[in-house]
Amino acid sequence: MLKAPQKQNADNTITTLSARLSSATLLEDRRASILGLRSFAKQYPASVASGSLRGLIACLRTDGLGLGKEEGEGDVDTLRIVLETLLMLFHPDENSAEASEDVALWMADEFSQRQDNIAILVQLLESTDYYARLYSLELLHAVASARPERTQECILLAPLGTARLVTALDDSRDTVRNAALLLLTDLTIVSQSELQKLIAFEDIFSRLFNLISIEGGLSDGGIVVQDCLALLANLIRHSASNQTLFRESGCVRRLVELLQQGAPVSGAENAEWNRSNKEKNVWGLLAVIRLFLERGEPQTKTNQEVFCRRDRGQPAVIELVLDFAFDLACAPPVRTSALKTCVAIIQGNSPLQESFVVFQVCSPVAPPPPTATNGTSHRAVPPRIYIVEALLSIVLGVTDDSIDIRSAACELIQAYMFGHDLLKRRFLERAIEGHRGGEPETANVLTTLLSGPYGPGKNDTLRFVFAANILSQPLSADAGAKALLMSVVEGDAAQGEDVVTAIQTLSSHLLACLQNDLDPKIVIAYLTLLITILFESSPAVSDFLSEGSPTINALLTTAGSTATSSFANESERSLLPGLCAVVLGTIYEFSTKDSPIPRRTLQPLLLSRLGRQRYFSALAQLRQHPYIRDSDVEGNSMLFDSIFVEWFKDDFSRLKRAIDRDPGLEVLPSDSANAGFVDRDVLDNLTQQVERQTAALRSTETALQDETKKAEAVQRRLEAEIGRLSKVNEALQADAGSEVEKVQQAHRASTQYLQEEHANIIAQLQHEHAAELRKHSEERERLATASRKQQDDHERQAAEFLKRQDEHAEISAQFEQRDRENTTRLRAEQDAHAEAAEQLRRERECVAELQRYRSELEQTATRLESANEQLAELREHQDDRERALTRLKLDYQAQTTDLRTRQTAIDTLTAQLEAAQHELTSHSQRARAVLEKSEQEAERLLGAAKLDAEKAREEARAARLELEDMLMVMADIEAKRDGYRERLRRVGEVVSDEEEEEEEAEERENGEEAKESEGVV
Repeated sequence: MLKAPQKQNADNTITTLSARLSSATLLEDRRASILGLRSFAKQYPASVASGSLRGLIACLRTDGLGLGKEEGEGDVDTLRIVLETLLMLFHPDENSAEASEDVALWMADEFSQRQDNIAILVQLLESTDYYARLYSLELLHAVASARPERTQECILLAPLGTARLVTALDDSRDTVRNAALLLLTDLTIVSQSELQKLIAFEDIFSRLFNLISIEGGLSDGGIVVQDCLALLANLIRHSASNQTLFRESGCVRRLVELLQQGAPVSGAENAEWNRSNKEKNVWGLLAVIRLFLERGEPQTKTNQEVFCRRDRGQPAVIELVLDFAFDLACAPPVRTSALKTCVAIIQGNSPLQESFVVFQVCSPVAPPPPTATNGTSHRAVPPRIYIVEALLSIVLGVTDDSIDIRSAACELIQAYMFGHDLLKRRFLERAIEGHRGGEPETANVLTTLLSGPYGPGKNDTLRFVFAANILSQPLSADAGAKALLMSVVEGDAAQGEDVVTAIQTLSSHLLACLQNDLDPKIVIAYLTLLITILFESSPAVSDFLSEGSPTINALLTTAGSTATSSFANESERSLLPGLCAVVLGTIYEFSTKDSPIPRRTLQPLLLSRLGRQRYFSALAQLRQHPYIRDSDVEGNSMLFDSIFVEWFKDDFSRLKRAIDRDPGLEVLPSDSANAGFVDRDVLDNLTQQVERQTAALRSTETALQDETKKAEAVQRRLEAEIGRLSKVNEALQADAGSEVEKVQQAHRASTQYLQEEHANIIAQLQHEHAAELRKHSEERERLATASRKQQDDHERQAAEFLKRQDEHAEISAQFEQRDRENTTRLRAEQDAHAEAAEQLRRERECVAELQRYRSELEQTATRLESANEQLAELREHQDDRERALTRLKLDYQAQTTDLRTRQTAIDTLTAQLEAAQHELTSHSQRARAVLEKSEQEAERLLGAAKLDAEKAREEARAARLELEDMLMVMADIEAKRDGYRERLRRVGEVVSDEEEEEEEAEERENGEEAKESEGVV
């Protein structure tokens, strides 16, 4: 009877087939073995892979590529079943008992450990066979999914590896092309810059855009378009060279064309699946655009400028993105992504931020329903408004947009002002002007916040959150903007109304929210805004404290409600204690002695009502809250903007130290030259001294000005007098000259007359004398008598002539006297003028001396300021010296204690040495006694004594060595002590002579004891 055939076992069969595969020499035998293994691959992947994987890979090399054949061509059928078997091993049946991820990882390791295994699969892509190309791509995809980094390295080293992969995208068969697309996407999803560059330089961007166009573009494309966008994103992400290649290869124009294709068509009725794919495609393309604009990347600024530039009549990218953002027909996720893309385009680029305000977009308010005229429906066209106005309409709740859209619009307004002080100030001024002009709450963030959360239609809590975040942007770290906000007041004092500032209005709304337990979002909005305003602004803190007693009490009560209270039950409400503690810490940090509630009053209030530990607990609870701790996670919270979160993390330690700050120390403004803390009492004293010196200087200046005015008046009078005297002198000189001239002319005329008369008389007398001489002989006597008579007449006439000459000389002397008097008087007037000029010179010297005194006073004030700075530095230096001295004292005490301990040990060793010496003496005495008693036992006792003596010597030698070690340690300690004493002397600490004498005495005693010990030994 024949036996029944033995029942086959899968393990035995797999083992047999694996052995046949490895040992078969004929192609048909190998093919039959592979077919058998393929039938088991789905259910027994581990058994098949462990026994036949290397054989299958060898078949790829021999039968697939035909490397061992002379014709160099492989067997397509064998190649197909080998690839199918390998794919089944990577993707077994999920219900199989051997199905495990470890099998795929082990197989991926086997493939990727050898470069030629991956090279075989890449080389198979050159084949025109459909299954060979498809299965090779799928097998590479399976290996890359398990071991991506190693697969990337192998492809980089494979000949024409990236070129063959990219060329597979041109395959006309959709299945092969899609498999290549998935493989490239998975290979580039892990950062490998070299692989990204090589793939990009294979003209991958043009191939992707062509593939998107073939699939119907953004409007009609499906999953393939989304895969193309995913691959494009992987190639662009963090790759400056690929971004440059993208721009230079003209792909920006094709990007614009894609955006134009994705624009919604009015009135078009698309299928739901088509509309969903279109939204996903547009969303993915917007995400790709944002990858060009990541902050901190080197190409970001260039990409921003390219996306805002029109090219050959085409609209700019930002214009199309804005159309998506404000098109009500777009889905909310697309509008949100478009707004975030606009944020990335303009943020941190000043020229683009300045030009952004001129863009006009469709109004976000829904247009009225279409009207029918003569049976024809007319759709209303929404008006176009400026971009900032449209964004405010979305943020402040005019429209019914989703929270994500409103949050993205808020981010876009903040990006418009980010890092641009001029735009921040302009936005704030525009908000203040609009508020004063009566703009509604839905168009003005300042009006929204100052009007308060009460009233009809104010259930929109996020309006206040977004308004506070926007207004915090221009107010952050800008003292001028805070002063501009403080100028906003309500009420007219001239009409008897109470004048309330903007900060007081905000604090009153905060108080009402805390007391009435309103929505925590509104409370958080007011708290964050007040923190931004109050930080580093003492005037704002004083304005807040002017009516802040109820608000301070409410803040203290809320801050004391820490994590142990009911506040911890709600995520948003648990933020309130920490934020209130931040407000209180900010108020105390920047309050002054002159604040309505002084610092010396605030600190005891905080310590008694709140306490240090609860203050620290509230701050720690806020710091550990997910909204603050995980703020980097996108979409975590919209309650806090990034600027507030970064500020809180940076100044967290400063807020913790604020409550321990001395009330006498005040914070100097951050924009001052010596920013920091200052003792207010010292500052007040110095200020009073400066004020006194300034007052003295001003009084001196006033006196100097008075003296100057007096001197100027005297100078003017002197100048007038000098002018008058000059005129008088000139007139006198002119009169004296004319008078002298007249006198001289008269004198000359008289002299000439007298001379002529004298000449005439002489001539007449001579004529008469001659006649008399002729008649002398006739009438001698008569002539003598007549001659005497004529002689007498002649003498008389001569006397008269002399008299006239004397009169003329007298007149000349009178004129000379008058001339001398005029000259003397003129000299006196000139002396008086010189004396007045000398007096004027002395007064000018007095003015110069007063000016010098004023400059000396200014120099004294400057030296006083420098002396104050030096005093502060000396105080810091003194504090450092005191700390160093304290450390040195502690070190000295520790070393002294150590020295005493070691001295005690030395004393103990010395006592032990003396005891050993005493014991040695007693042993010697007993030995001599025993020697006297018995000579027989002498030798034995002598031997024992020698042994004991040798032992004692060894103990003494060990003790001496230990003593020497202790002495060396003591010498080191003494050297350190001397060093510390020298350092104490250098820092100015006095070391008494008594301590030195005691230490020297101890040293001498220790030295004597050591010598005695050495002598004993």
